[in-house]
Amino acid sequence: MSFDGLRTVKADDNDTALEGTLIRYGNASAQIAFATGLPSSRHLILIGGLGSGIDFNEYCPMLSLALKPKGWAVVQIMLTSAYIGYGVASLDQDASEIHTLVDLLRQEFGAKTVVLLGHSTGCQDSVRYMQKYSTEKPPLAGVILQASVSDREALAYVYSGTPALIEEAQAMVAEGKGEDILTRRWDSGGASRTPITARRYLSFTVPGGDDDMFSSDLTDAELKERLGPCGTVPTYVVFSGADENVPPGVDKVRLVDRFKQALGPLSRSTIIDGAEHELDGYAPQFTQLVEAFLGNITASPLE
Repeated sequence: MSFDGLRTVKADDNDTALEGTLIRYGNASAQIAFATGLPSSRHLILIGGLGSGIDFNEYCPMLSLALKPKGWAVVQIMLTSAYIGYGVASLDQDASEIHTLVDLLRQEFGAKTVVLLGHSTGCQDSVRYMQKYSTEKPPLAGVILQASVSDREALAYVYSGTPALIEEAQAMVAEGKGEDILTRRWDSGGASRTPITARRYLSFTVPGGDDDMFSSDLTDAELKERLGPCGTVPTYVVFSGADENVPPGVDKVRLVDRFKQALGPLSRSTIIDGAEHELDGYAPQFTQLVEAFLGNITASPLE
């Protein structure tokens, strides 16, 4: 792999420049990551949600600046599913790419303590990573799930066209056309231009779909089956109290408590009152919460 220096021109609202390293972790053009705070043995990997890439949230540069003095490198991964790529991708593909980056950070950059921080569908990616790789040694040191909401419930809430598209997608899958493009106008009232396959659309929208990990109507057993592997390491659920993607009838406090029960005794949670999905205006508070959580992470035996 090749490694190149990079200076950003926009890091936060104050135009503070971040100096770091651009890492190519795979051969595909999108497979890059931007790391600050190197060299370090402690690495926090930031994973954005649908449509995200590098610098996906205002807390990304804040975390980079706040954690560097504490000995943490912050690594922002660009997945092949970044931006409009998610419509033809999958959680398995994302998890595999994250795994490739983790291996590279350990082999080439001395990473010993590695924590994943997922935003929105980055939470599903983090959980899928743990489902696939939680038994590997050395294990991750922790996982942070920020805005772990249900795509299925969100789409049913904001877009009345979902049932008709589900029927069309199911027919395509039955015909062996699951990897064909279903539509380019499918979410947020049809405003999206993201092409999506029939298979990925059903993953988002049907009960028990591949991406269906955080829905409020999942049973306790179903939540445990999905989230349990993530709970083998310290896991921190940070939920937005005013998340606009959560239907009004969902009790957020009870839902987060059920997540914790499914994750087990190593989990903790915080609901940020008044915060929306993207944490606009709450990034400093979230940064402090992450700092505190990482401060309690037990270092890997290798460190």
